Amino acid sequence: MHIETITLERVFDVQRRKASRYAAQRTDFSFQSKGVRRFSVQAPGWPSIEAGATLTVVLGQAGRWKTLGGWVNHATGEVVLPETGRSMSGALQSFVLAMLAVAGCVRAGTPLSRAALGGAAALLVLLSMRLVAQWQRKRALSKAILGLAAKGEAGRVDG
Repeated sequence: MHIETITLERVFDVQRRKASRYAAQRTDFSFQSKGVRRFSVQAPGWPSIEAGATLTVVLGQAGRWKTLGGWVNHATGEVVLPETGRSMSGALQSFVLAMLAVAGCVRAGTPLSRAALGGAAALLVLLSMRLVAQWQRKRALSKAILGLAAKGEAGRVDG
């Protein structure tokens, strides 16, 4: 996890995306900071993104803006957090389907159908595990962002 503070010198190509069956609500945007341009950055939700804003961002990996988890806006105090509900919901759904496949496997009449249902169950369990890991990463990013927000608030009160 990487934390850095940036000032958005220029913001362009802001596109708000509504939530769909396949993706959470998000904002796609590009920006320039310290003379370096970053393109097609995705932020969860529809946060305010304006030139001149100073943000403390949390990235999953240093320098990789595709791993942006969220940020704290220093001027407004706005906190942007990753959406975690879909990961856990998907994990639960795939686990339930895996258990149904196991039940079907037990009742299957032919070896081929048992093998097919067993394979499907294994894939669904792997998918569930991947989604749980994704949820844990997003949760860790959220905790880091909320920690930054709490420190910022404490600084405002004390300072």
